[in-house]
Amino acid sequence: MQQVEDEMDSEYKKIIAEMQSVVKANKIQEEEHKKQMTNIDNKEEAKDLKNKAQNVKKKLESQTEHVKALEEAIKIQDEVKEFKVKRRRQWDEYYIKIACLAALRSKDPKTPVGACIVDRENGKIVGIGYNSMPKDKEFTWKGASSRSEINLINPKLKYAYVVHAAVNAILNKTRESIKGCTLYTTLHPDEDCVHAMIQAEMKEVVYCMYTRKDELDPDQKKAQVIFEIKKIQHR
Repeated sequence: MQQVEDEMDSEYKKIIAEMQSVVKANKIQEEEHKKQMTNIDNKEEAKDLKNKAQNVKKKLESQTEHVKALEEAIKIQDEVKEFKVKRRRQWDEYYIKIACLAALRSKDPKTPVGACIVDRENGKIVGIGYNSMPKDKEFTWKGASSRSEINLINPKLKYAYVVHAAVNAILNKTRESIKGCTLYTTLHPDEDCVHAMIQAEMKEVVYCMYTRKDELDPDQKKAQVIFEIKKIQHR
């Protein structure tokens, strides 16, 4: 009987050992499976990260190209602006020279002034004038006339009689309307000139002060105020 029990006990121990071995093997398999699954997950995650990195890289490259293109466009735009400014200055100098030539026709011995009206849309000159007396035979630049009754006119009163260059240029216009045109003159306009410009609906005046000191006279300062109110560009 004892022998049988010993054999049963031995068999039982074998079974327990086999079961433990199986359990251990199962655990090992589970761990291996977990490792494999973890590796798979890691690979998938790594793949996703790689794809994301590539997408970001493409976006950055695209943005970089966009920035470069934008910088190039801005550079070209600046060059175009610079060219336009340079070209405008060249034309400004040309039209001012025309006004200077007109001033040579003035008989004013002290302040000869010339003016030139230009349609900047097509570059055509549409009016030229210089400061003059209404009629040289009756109103001389000395402030006196050959007629004895007005022979005592004060020479300083020439400003009361003179027709300004800008006004003459407007009166001598070569077409009916000079609306939107630019006035080029060798002297800063005064009130009379501005009034005529407003009536003619001119939009801009370009002047140089080669015939007089750079400080503006009171009537010229008033003209600047009118320019601001009527939004007439002046430079």
